[in-house]
Amino acid sequence: MKLSHVISYIVASKLCVIMTICCIVAVNRMFSQKWLDAISSQESVQADLKETCQGVDKVVHCAEQINKLNSNGQTGLMVQARLGRLLDVRELITYKADPNIISNDPMRTTALHLACQSADFVDGERIVLFLLRNGAKATIKDAHGNLPLHDLLNASSAGKKQRIASRMITTYKVDVNAQNNDGDTPLHVAVAKNDLDWVTYMVNKFPRAIKFTLKNNLGYTPLALAEFYGYDQLVGVIRTAMKKQQMFGQALT
Repeated sequence: MKLSHVISYIVASKLCVIMTICCIVAVNRMFSQKWLDAISSQESVQADLKETCQGVDKVVHCAEQINKLNSNGQTGLMVQARLGRLLDVRELITYKADPNIISNDPMRTTALHLACQSADFVDGERIVLFLLRNGAKATIKDAHGNLPLHDLLNASSAGKKQRIASRMITTYKVDVNAQNNDGDTPLHVAVAKNDLDWVTYMVNKFPRAIKFTLKNNLGYTPLALAEFYGYDQLVGVIRTAMKKQQMFGQALT
């Protein structure tokens, strides 16, 4: 091979390396700029929203924007409540987000329903209580006739469920015997889940309020349902509570 050919080959190789490096740098700059632009755009939108919401004369316009439904039929407040994001929930409420809007989807839920379903999150309990303090209605039923109290039973933390349920019933006057479209009360739902801690707490916390003889659409009382599933501990707890209720002279119907 001639010397000139070798030199040409070396020069061409170096040029390829240089061009490759330039391309990599250009691509990195392009993606970095897009990322920065995205952040800047998001911050700009948030700044515009805050500016729009300042002043009494702009509250109506703010409400129209902040309560807008997304492509899934949910408001921003519903999304943040479902994801357990307390700071975002607080900010949205500050800017007049309505906690009682019903989602435009098959479930027809409110932010409070979704917060109760997500009560296991670190800030789940605080979100539920914050929504309640800021006007969320615990008496709105979803498409299946479930109250937020029914949805609360999806949580696994016994302590959170007990504290939230107690607050809903005592402070916000939620009917502990409310039945959904299947005729199930929260007690029916808890029995079906074999939730011994919750059932024990509720029958002892509200011994005179619970109507043990209410039947669901299949004809089961909570006691009959526990017997059907063979949940012996639940059967014992409910029978004991019913005997105490009779001793108190409380009507069972």
